[in-house]
Parts: sequence; C-alpha cells; structure tokens
Amino acid sequence: MNLKTEIAPGLCWGIVAARVRNVYSILLLALVVTAALPTVGRTQDFLFSTEAGKITITGRTENTATTVNIPASIGGLPVTAIGSYAFSGDHLTSVTIPNSVTTIEDDAFDNCSSLTDITIGNGVKRIGGFYGCTGLTSITIPNGVTSIAGFVGCTSLTSVTIPNSITTIGFQAFSSCTGLTNVTIPNGVTSVGSAAFTRCTGLTSVTIPNSVTNIGGFGSCTGLTSVTIPNGVTTIEIEAFSSCTGLTNVTIPNGVTSIGYFAFKDCTGLTSLTIPNSVTTIWDGAFYGCTGLKGVYFLGDAPSLTGDETDYAAFGGSRHPTFYYLAGTRGWSSTSLKPTSVWLIPNPVILTGRPDFGRQANGFNFRISWATNIPVVVEATTDLAQSVWSPVSTLTLTDGTAYFTDPEWSEYPARLYRVRAK
Repeated sequence: MNLKTEIAPGLCWGIVAARVRNVYSILLLALVVTAALPTVGRTQDFLFSTEAGKITITGRTENTATTVNIPASIGGLPVTAIGSYAFSGDHLTSVTIPNSVTTIEDDAFDNCSSLTDITIGNGVKRIGGFYGCTGLTSITIPNGVTSIAGFVGCTSLTSVTIPNSITTIGFQAFSSCTGLTNVTIPNGVTSVGSAAFTRCTGLTSVTIPNSVTNIGGFGSCTGLTSVTIPNGVTTIEIEAFSSCTGLTNVTIPNGVTSIGYFAFKDCTGLTSLTIPNSVTTIWDGAFYGCTGLKGVYFLGDAPSLTGDETDYAAFGGSRHPTFYYLAGTRGWSSTSLKPTSVWLIPNPVILTGRPDFGRQANGFNFRISWATNIPVVVEATTDLAQSVWSPVSTLTLTDGTAYFTDPEWSEYPARLYRVRAK
C-alpha cells in the first residue's frame, strides 16, 4: 500500500506544523530560562557574576594586593553589588567602593581583620557584611544609605557617622562594638532593631530621636547610666535594655503602650521607675532581676501582665518593690503586683488615660487625683497667651479622687483646664 494514499496530506501537514510549533515553544522557553540565570566571569583581579545587565563582585583572583579598588564597571556593565562572602577572611587593608555599587551584601567582608580603611561610594543604599573587622577604627556611612547591618564584633570601632538618610538600624548592626563610647542616631530613623548595639560595653551615651517608634538592641550595654526614650516610641522591644547594670535612670515617655519581654531584665542599678498612663501591657520578665528597685510609680490604670507569672514575672526577682498608684485609677485590687500603696503626690493631677476623659454626652469630663478629703479648684481659660484663669468648680476629693464635668465647654471655641489646691 502506498503510504501517501493512506494519510491525508492535510493531516500530515497538521502534525508537522504542530511539531514545529512545539519545538519553537520549547526553544523559546529555554532561551527565557537561560537569560534569567546569572553568568560568571573573571578579570585579572576579580571574580564576578552578571545578571540583568548588572555585575556583582563575588571574589578575588589570586591577586595578593592589600589595597583594593572595586571597578565601577566591567565590560561596559555597571558593578552594582558586592556579594555575600566576596572578601570574607581576606587579608586586604584598604578598600574603595565606587558610586555605582548600591548594595554591600551580608558577610561580604566578614573577618577581614586587617581592614583599617574603607571608602564607601555615595550610591550605596544598604550596608551589611563587616562582621569581625577588628581593625576598623572609624567609618563614615554616606548619605543615601537607608539600612545598616553587619558591623558585629568590630571591637576597635570608636567612631561611626550615621547619616540622616538612614531609616533602619538592623539586627545586630553594631553588636559587640566594644570600642564605641557614644552614638547619635539621626532624625529619620524609625526602628532600632533587636541587638543593634548589644554588648557595646563602652557605650556611655546614646541620643535617640523622636522619629524612632520601636526601640531595641541595647542589651548588656553596661556602661550606659541614663537613657531617655523619645516621645515617638510606642514599643520597647524584647531585651531592649536587658543587663544594662550601670543604668540608674530611665525615662519612659507617655506614648509607650508595651514594654517587651525582658526589656529591662537584670538592670540592677535601677532604684525607682515611673510608668506612664499610656502603658497597657508589661510582658513577662520585663523588669525581672531588677534587685535595686524600691518603688515603681504608675500614672495610670494597672497594666495587663502577660506570660507565665510563676517563673519570670514582670517584676520577679526584684526584692518586692512597692507599687504606687494614683487614687481614682483602676485595677489595683485584682493585680498580682504586690504590695501596692496610694501614691501621695504633692499636687493634684488630671487623669488623662481613662475612657471617661474628654468629651462626653453631658460635657467635657475628667477625673482628678490627689489626697483624700482635700478640696481642689478647677480653673479654665480660653487663651493661654493671656494666662487669665477663672475658677469654674470646687471639688472635694473623696478617697483621693473626684470627677469634674463642664456642661458649658461647647459654648467656647477652645477651653483649657488646670487644677490647684484650694
């Protein structure tokens, strides 16, 4: 039988065409996949990979020079990154990174113990990878960098300039940099990551701006004696200041809502502490082992205590300080914080951290706290600049508290209040 007469020409063509299309599709797919994979190469001095028209330096050849200048381009393509472990353990003493580089990846220069001089180009956005560079004594981070990590164990580092462009100081960024004595964190930084400055035992002074909202990373900074936490902070992170044994004074601002696990654990130098009314949660072990604490003063309601209160209570191991609270605040009869006592403050105060504070259906309301059965005067003004205060009510503080209501507040474009002893 003649094969050509048994198989229709159209069918044969259809099969062949389908096969051609499939082969074409497979070839196209192979080309796409191949184009997405990085290629590797080398020059006389460097090993590199190329991807999407950009070059990452991945290492050195057998060149023994101790001074290294990273090229801005290779074969007409820009060098944009220094890869992980590219110079790890290298004997180099000086390195210059060009403006074309945007990223220094983690571990890029780890354990380069002979490295004493580094120049970083203005194009870099993220810095990592200088773990164990014990020869570095100072570093200037160029403006434009937004994230720092990776100077762990740079024990000789005594000076660091952090630019205003930085928004994040990352995990362990300067951990164990024992030579650092002071650090100024610029405006613009919103987060100081966990362990960012842990075990910086030489650190005696740190300036933290109001832009920071989450703070961590100063654990075991035994040289710190005083810390002012800025008004922008809402969360004090886990182990933020744990084992800062030299710390004798901490100012926690109104605005902080949560004090994290072991945040001030073993801060044995603290003798007194004031907790603002904004704090609603104190996590397990937050002040565990603070053996010097004698008094803890609360400006608001009893906070929620989370975690296992039997092993690492928030104030466990602290030799039972007295917990002072303002009359009129709530939750103290049922709290596990013992012993408690009413805080006898020198002047009457308005309790602002309560749900019954502020505008209500019957007027503008607030509760006053002070001493039992003592009369106070509530005064009001409409113009702070003129400072003309007029009495609007006299109250007696039964059990140290009284509730004030101003039903006429809506008749004024603005009205401000203060209280004083009668």
